Amino acid sequence: MSTPAIAAEDAPPPALARALAAALGAVPEETAWNAGGYLVCRFSSEAQVRALAPDAAALAAHGDVQFIATAPGTGHDVVSRVFVPGAGIPEDSVTGSAHAVLAGFWAKRLGRPAFTAHQASARGGTLSVRLEGARAILGGACVTVVEGRFYLSG
Repeated sequence: MSTPAIAAEDAPPPALARALAAALGAVPEETAWNAGGYLVCRFSSEAQVRALAPDAAALAAHGDVQFIATAPGTGHDVVSRVFVPGAGIPEDSVTGSAHAVLAGFWAKRLGRPAFTAHQASARGGTLSVRLEGARAILGGACVTVVEGRFYLSG
């Protein structure tokens, strides 16, 4: 899948930054923000990301912000978990938009445009991620969950 890469390079709003550690249950080493509602929280280890037990109500109080917890992985280059309780998604299984954010975030830190990623949700999923200019190219196994037809009249 080819999607626009989403840059997250700003500091999060101060109120959000203050509430973050309490809501996630751990203090990230680094945060990055995109005003479109994406907050990246980088931890030092995969174990920290897997151990997170976020307070969904506290995160939801910030609206439909996508909280992306990430760290270097052990079996993959990068590991992540994604929480969007303000939009009714306590934890997303595998999130394309989060990896559109992580493409640029990790390409810069890894010093290369391509890497493997694993979203460590209960269902989980592994992706290939490649930053190509302003695009994030995501690959991985897919499952069709809805199929249908659209009829346009005009």
